[in-house]
Amino acid sequence: MDIQSLRALPKVELHRHLECSLRPSTLRELLAASGQEVPKDAQAFSDLYLVMEPMNDLESVLRKFLATQTVLSTEKVLERISFEAVEDAYLEGIRILELRYAPTFVQQGHEDMSFDQIHQAIVKGVQRAEKQFPVAVGLIAIIQRILPADSSLTRNDGIC
Repeated sequence: MDIQSLRALPKVELHRHLECSLRPSTLRELLAASGQEVPKDAQAFSDLYLVMEPMNDLESVLRKFLATQTVLSTEKVLERISFEAVEDAYLEGIRILELRYAPTFVQQGHEDMSFDQIHQAIVKGVQRAEKQFPVAVGLIAIIQRILPADSSLTRNDGIC
C-alpha cells in the first residue's frame, strides 16, 4: 500500500497532546508576537520546538513542551490552537481524536486564566472545528505527574 492510500484511510488517534500540537507557522507567529526570538534557520527551529522523530527520554520530550508553554497565554490562543489541532488531525485522515491537555501546565505563567477559562477556550475551538469537519473529538484534562497527588483534588474545578 502506498503512502497516499494510507493517508486516505480513516484513522483514530487516542493520544494527542494539545500543548505540542501547534502548527509550526502558528508557533512562529505566536513566538514573534510575544517578543521571543524565533530561529530563522528551519533546522534550529525544528530542533528547539518540533517533535519530528521518536524521542528516547522523557526529559527531551518535556523540553519541547516547555518551549511552547509561553505562547499558551490567552483564551484566544487556546481556542485557535485547539481548532487548528482538530483541523490538522482531520487533514491527516483522523476521524476520531482524543485530545489531552494539562490545565496546570497551561496555567503556569498565565495565572490570570482559571482552569474553567482554559477549558472553555479549548472546548470552543474544538466545537468550531467539529462544525466544519466530520471528526469526533474527546477531551481529557490531565494532571501533571510531577505535581503532588493531593493537588489533583484542588485542580478539578470547572472541568468534568
